[in-house]
Amino acid sequence: MKYFKNPANVVYAFEADGSQDAFIGRELKAISKAEADALSQPAAVAPQPRQFTSLELLDLFTAGEQLSVATAAMTNPQVKLWYDRLLAAQYVTIADQRTRDGLSALVAMGLLTAERKASIVAAMEAT
Repeated sequence: MKYFKNPANVVYAFEADGSQDAFIGRELKAISKAEADALSQPAAVAPQPRQFTSLELLDLFTAGEQLSVATAAMTNPQVKLWYDRLLAAQYVTIADQRTRDGLSALVAMGLLTAERKASIVAAMEAT
């Protein structure tokens, strides 16, 4: 077999005996079998972060942490906004910067320790 690729890296294989040479267009570039094999492999799909429902995310918090956040949401507009957005979200992922920022804000406000934030992040990153 003879292998070729077009400008979009689509691979074509033709018989080595020349019987199909009429089908080899000028835009095709000759390549090795190894390159043809490499281009023919599907691209690796990066793993997607796990999607949590609001309830699943809140379940990563201890009961005390949940109460602290809910109590703070009654008097602190920043916590209230984060909490409301969390509850309204279709899903939550650690890849969303708003999730990371919200957890960091809870640490800055003393509602969550840095260690607990790290534990929650680790649980969210686990697949």
